[in-house]
Amino acid sequence: MGPSNLELIFDRVGHFGRYQVFLYFTVAFQNISCGVHYLASVFMTVLPRYACRPPGNVSRVLFHNVSDWRLDNIWKLSSSGHEEQVVVQLQDGEIWELKRCNRFRRDNLSNLDYNYNGHKSRFPCLDGYIYDTSKWDSTVVTQWDLVCNREWFAKLIQPTFMVGVLLGALIFGYLSDRIGRRLVLWSTSIGMYFFGIAAAFTLDYYSFMLARFLLAIVSSGYLVVVFVYVTEFIGMKARTTQAVGSGSMVSRAGSIMAPPMDPVRVAVVGAGVMGLSTALCISKLVPGCSITVISDKFTPETTSDVAAGILIPHVYPDTPIHKQKQWFRETFDHLSAIANSAEAGEAAVHLVSGWQVFQSIPTEEVPFWADVVLGFRKMTEAELKKFPQHVFGQAFTTLKCEGSAYLPWLEKRVKERGGMILTRRIEDLWELHPSFDIVVNCSGLGSRQLAGDLEIFPVRGQLLKVQAPWVKHFIRDGSGLTYIYPGASNVTLGGSRQKGDWNLSPDAEISRDILSRCCALEPSLHGAWDIKETVGLRPYRAGVRLQKELLARDGRRLPVVHHYGHGSGGFSMHWGTALEATRLLNECVQALRAPAPKSKM
Repeated sequence: MGPSNLELIFDRVGHFGRYQVFLYFTVAFQNISCGVHYLASVFMTVLPRYACRPPGNVSRVLFHNVSDWRLDNIWKLSSSGHEEQVVVQLQDGEIWELKRCNRFRRDNLSNLDYNYNGHKSRFPCLDGYIYDTSKWDSTVVTQWDLVCNREWFAKLIQPTFMVGVLLGALIFGYLSDRIGRRLVLWSTSIGMYFFGIAAAFTLDYYSFMLARFLLAIVSSGYLVVVFVYVTEFIGMKARTTQAVGSGSMVSRAGSIMAPPMDPVRVAVVGAGVMGLSTALCISKLVPGCSITVISDKFTPETTSDVAAGILIPHVYPDTPIHKQKQWFRETFDHLSAIANSAEAGEAAVHLVSGWQVFQSIPTEEVPFWADVVLGFRKMTEAELKKFPQHVFGQAFTTLKCEGSAYLPWLEKRVKERGGMILTRRIEDLWELHPSFDIVVNCSGLGSRQLAGDLEIFPVRGQLLKVQAPWVKHFIRDGSGLTYIYPGASNVTLGGSRQKGDWNLSPDAEISRDILSRCCALEPSLHGAWDIKETVGLRPYRAGVRLQKELLARDGRRLPVVHHYGHGSGGFSMHWGTALEATRLLNECVQALRAPAPKSKM
């Protein structure tokens, strides 16, 4: 029968009549199940957070300074993006550190704390693993412990399935021409049913892989044959449209497996070290967010560009010491990783050693951050002879971060991760609604206007940048008012502390006083040259504000995460508080995406 005769028949019985419609949806509808099988590997092999399981019953758990009594609950209490390490106390009193692929028993007596410098014994994960089930109750990874040295088993699942897809297309495409398409459709349909059930209920990895491989062969064979089979029964006038529709049913399975989710639009107000570090943390730790950093001033015009940038924290009266120590440790670890990488030069982050000296014995001879910096010790009498006006001192190695280089480094990485930069002055946070879903307020002193926070006020700081390449060690008076910080390209001399002063113009008298005080600590500075004056306004308040707030106006709601008020300790705490702000933002994101009313946020 020639093509013209076939078309006459279709013209007579209909190109897409009731019989063709029934056949089309009966046969092609199964394409959706093929699409589900194709996409299933993406979800089955999700790798959640995990750690080694301890060798006994647990009585107490510590995870990133969050404590609980049940090991199963600990993941839900923290959204930290750090390396997973859980510290547990067993019922027999032993303290164990649980990491991803190893566990360590503390051989010396210790408290349930992250800080431990004693001897530890290393053991493999013979008792299995604990997994974060807050998002995924179960995956093939958690069912068969496909982690650590077995991680490559999980990575084989998708390639093995695709090899089956290739073989199925070749085998059943050939067989359909030899034994008929109807028989192939029946056999592959039955095969998809039984192998799909087998893959779902297998009890071991190898049976699962075999079932998935056979499932891939028959589902691929079905797709190849059904496309030809359906189009042969449809007339030319409807064939193109229905062929496309039949094939598209595979992709429609994607909407079943992964329903579309609009990104959460996040505006970060402020482009100093707080704003940029928070934006970078969000881009790394909170998926599905579109981030825009908004400010009227970017580097090199921010207060962070002026800051000395050395990691020596001061105490915030209204913030618990353990929280301040956590923030400082997280910041120190973050900058240490940069200092030990190839990016140290670009970010201008480096180690620096020196002394902090006191004219009287301080109340706390060992500050809370002593075990975070490197090599902390009391100065010897011989070292103190260099400072005849001082009676006590501390020697240690810390990190220095040049704001003029570190801020561009942060901004570059925010852009690389899809973040946007917008130069604009914000007078009211409501200007950002409804263009943004969540606002992160890192505006520093701007929060007096934007957040109505009258507790924050400026503390004017003036310092000098000089050339004195022979100065290699930092020197800091215990009051924090006089300091000498050698950097990558100059030496920073400081400083001044004038509360409530908004003046950004350098004061020559203050500059002379700074130079005089610094020369008293380091007489060789009399030979310094290329002296440049800089002024910045520190955003000071009694405690850093890290808080969620739900603004409401005329029936509209705008979630805000506040992150500001670091004063002179911004660089010392910035990454730790950025992680905390990111955790708060993640709670807002989850509340927006949850079916529950947004008012519960």
